[in-house]
Amino acid sequence: TDIRFDDSFLTIEFISSTPLGDPIRPALIDGKVCIQNLVECSGKVILANNTPIPNTLVSANQSTALTDLSGRYLIKDLIPGINYTVSASKFDSYANGLSVMDIVLIKKHLLQIQLLPTPYQIIAADVNGDLTISVQDMVLIRDLILGFVPNFGKTPVWQFIPKDYKFKNPLNPLAENYPIAYSLPNLKSNKITLDFIGIKTGDVSLDWTGQLTPSLESRAATYFILALQDQNLMANTEYTLPVYTRQFNNISAFQFALNLNPDIQLEQVMAPALPDFTVSNYSINDHVLRTLWYDSRSNGGRFVKDNDTLLLIRFKTTKAMNAKNLFTIDPNAINPEGI
Repeated sequence: TDIRFDDSFLTIEFISSTPLGDPIRPALIDGKVCIQNLVECSGKVILANNTPIPNTLVSANQSTALTDLSGRYLIKDLIPGINYTVSASKFDSYANGLSVMDIVLIKKHLLQIQLLPTPYQIIAADVNGDLTISVQDMVLIRDLILGFVPNFGKTPVWQFIPKDYKFKNPLNPLAENYPIAYSLPNLKSNKITLDFIGIKTGDVSLDWTGQLTPSLESRAATYFILALQDQNLMANTEYTLPVYTRQFNNISAFQFALNLNPDIQLEQVMAPALPDFTVSNYSINDHVLRTLWYDSRSNGGRFVKDNDTLLLIRFKTTKAMNAKNLFTIDPNAINPEGI
């Protein structure tokens, strides 16, 4: 359109009709005022089970947007004719969303008892980044939850794969050079929709919620109980006390953390009914005992009958107390879970 002016100044504003009221920014190109047809990029970021992933940063070159609670994002004013790379990233704790259930599912996959159903969960299971799934991945998840290691090394906390990517071999996606971004050369479309599937490293159970301390739950049919005998303990004395279990007979795995009485010095934790329970299955730090155990055998759980000993704890007292005051459950350190 050729617009000619007289000697006075005139303000011209361009307003789009859809959506009504959005201003259109003109650009000066070769001495001419031009209206550019800017592009909107939107989409959704989800887990493989369609759980939305909020607070994910989606980037299109220098333009960025965060996903909302429904996992949706919107990036406006992309310029046509420009080459764009659209990717997603997220800051998070390595331990967030991980539990002993992830270890159990990886074990079942390795033993071909129950294969992980999606390529995204298979990728999540490779926590050490060696492009295979092995017992080392299970051990590394255990060590991370117990606080022995701060991270998984070379694997990131999150990976995001374009949703429209089709794996050549969904049963072995680790062998593929799968994309982690969309490539948009010479952008032309007015509106584009780009969705991502997020992979939280180690979270094969897909129970990431975005909360560092999820609500108390048990994956067993009922909650299991830890119990101590009612016993008065003398000061400056060494004891080995049994911790009994109830409502938890056929044990496949468990994890929990206990806040220890500051007037005791914990020396050792044993599990006579669990022969492969070692010092690698628990950690002690700042009067918090973290413990995680899973049955490494292929033929199911071990039987610990009601009122049988689950753990033996050896400690020294500095003050007289009752055994019932030795510890309390600490869901903030590890979410209590029994399988």
